[in-house]
Amino acid sequence: MTEDRSEIPKPHEYYLELARTLPKLPIDDPGVQEVITARKRGEHHIPEGWGPYGNTFFILFDGLRMDRSSPRFQKSLQRRYVEEVEALGEPWRRFLSENKDLLEEIDEAFEANNPYWELEDYALHLANTRQFDKHAELDKATGHPLGLNAVQQAAWARMNPLLERAGHGMQAVGINPMRFG
Repeated sequence: MTEDRSEIPKPHEYYLELARTLPKLPIDDPGVQEVITARKRGEHHIPEGWGPYGNTFFILFDGLRMDRSSPRFQKSLQRRYVEEVEALGEPWRRFLSENKDLLEEIDEAFEANNPYWELEDYALHLANTRQFDKHAELDKATGHPLGLNAVQQAAWARMNPLLERAGHGMQAVGINPMRFG
C-alpha cells in the first residue's frame, strides 16, 4: 500500500490470477451468508466487523512504513497522521518502545496484503476507466459469491486484530487511537 501504483503496468491476466489465488473469506462465514441473503432481497448489507478496524486507523501504520521524503508521502493523509501522532511526544515514543513486536507484525501483515492492495488498485482503475467487463471478470475469477469483496474482507481479517491490539496499546499509554480513525 505504500508504493506509488498510479500506473497499471501488468496485464489483466495477472490480476485475474490474483483474484483466483488470493485468500477469501470462507463461504460459510456468517457475514458472507448475511450479504448473500441481503443481496437476494435487493438490499445492501455490511456485516458487523467488516472493513478496516477504526475506519482509517490503518492509515497511521501505513504512513509509518512510507519513505517520508517521497512526494506521495508529502501530500498524503498518512503524513498528517504520522505528524500528529509524533507531536504527542513521550506517549507515542512509549507506545513504539512497548510494542515493537506488534509493529513488526503489522508491517508483516501490510506486506502479506500487498497483492490485495495491488488488486484493489487495479479494480478501482477498471471502475474509474469504465472497464466494467474486466471488473466483472475479476469478480468471477474469485470463484466466490461475493467476488472481490471476499478477497477484501480476508485482507482486513488479517489486519484488524493487529490494529485492534495497537489501539489498545495506544490507549494504555494515554493516546486516543480513534482520533486517527
